[in-house]
Amino acid sequence: MVLTLYVSKLNALYKTNKPVTLLSAIKKRMEKDIDEVGKIAHGVKTKIEAISRDVLSYWLNIVFSRCQFVIKFQMNMKII
Repeated sequence: MVLTLYVSKLNALYKTNKPVTLLSAIKKRMEKDIDEVGKIAHGVKTKIEAISRDVLSYWLNIVFSRCQFVIKFQMNMKII
């Protein structure tokens, strides 16, 4: 009789602690997911910045080459 009383109390404690352990497990999983998303976002940001730098340098090269052409043409026109 005493043993069944203790077992029932242990079961009651287990049932009350079960949601707490589930919540802590969910919290750990969420923290892990947040860290993973942060790593992915950092990687995407670096790739976008690299692409932006490449595109910017490409357009700057085009603009500067056209400007140099125009300047050379204007210098040739002044000489003639």
